[in-house]
Amino acid sequence: MKKILLASTALVAFAGAAAAEVSLSGVGVISIIGGDGQANGDHARFLTLADVGFTMTGETDGGLAFGAYIELDEAALTKNKNEAVWVSGAFGKVTFGDTNSAIDQVMAETTQGASLTDEYTIHAGAFANFLDESVDNTIMRYDYAMGDIVLAASLEVDENDVKDIGWSIGAAYNMAITGGSVTLSAGYQVASDYEGVGANHSGVNPDNGTIVAGAAADAKVAAIGASVKLDNGLGMTAQYATIENFNGAGNDADQWGIGASYTTGAITVGASYGEIDADVNAADVESYGIGASYALGGGTNLFAGMVSEKFNGGASLEKYQAGIILKF
Repeated sequence: MKKILLASTALVAFAGAAAAEVSLSGVGVISIIGGDGQANGDHARFLTLADVGFTMTGETDGGLAFGAYIELDEAALTKNKNEAVWVSGAFGKVTFGDTNSAIDQVMAETTQGASLTDEYTIHAGAFANFLDESVDNTIMRYDYAMGDIVLAASLEVDENDVKDIGWSIGAAYNMAITGGSVTLSAGYQVASDYEGVGANHSGVNPDNGTIVAGAAADAKVAAIGASVKLDNGLGMTAQYATIENFNGAGNDADQWGIGASYTTGAITVGASYGEIDADVNAADVESYGIGASYALGGGTNLFAGMVSEKFNGGASLEKYQAGIILKF
């Protein structure tokens, strides 16, 4: 990572700023992707990515910390908005922009894939992003830590003023155990006019059995989770959630997922599984993911991962990705 200290007249305009710094980072990917779960057919093809990120941080004379992050990318598989701004102090931390909701922030990910892009790591049954981005792509989140306890609350506002405000709360408790640590977490989220996983899950051919979105309705999620990290390199995560109006009004669902990973030396392997059991069988989901990576050093990693998703009890759809990640 390259760091550039700013000492220009632009910074002088911020009265009371004690110091400011900009860090530049980048990621390059060379990979092969394929599988019948892709949006572009099941043929194998190359996928290359080149992203650059800027992290800006500063602190006032009074000890108030602030910062911003922006990612510039050319990849169609990533989000359109990749920026966030935050302010932190003794009161906690407030983040605005393309960031997690409170429930997504405190809940540990069950997906343990090795691929870089979310489409080849996160599978539908894991319900990894909860209801994030169903209202908009801009979130305000407040985080506060008290020793081993972390509290969070967030709002998601529709910039077009069509949907009602979405909101979320979450809490996590971290505790040390012999040979590792345990984190217990819980969260709750509300999103207005949610149209179901069929409208929000990308990369699946509709002709191959993806869920058809139901009529828009306010959706609510309550989730609990636990994760264990051991000093020997083993990690395990479990999650359970109830979803009201999961795929349209009146169609509720239960979701659960588990994941595990193991790191030894330069090698990391992982696997995860998730299910969504809906009141209407046509909205059921079963999926899993596996992955592995090998660190070559200097920010370079070989990786391979795949996910398999089954919708509506139909045929499984697979996607895979393998290649090399270059981190600068």
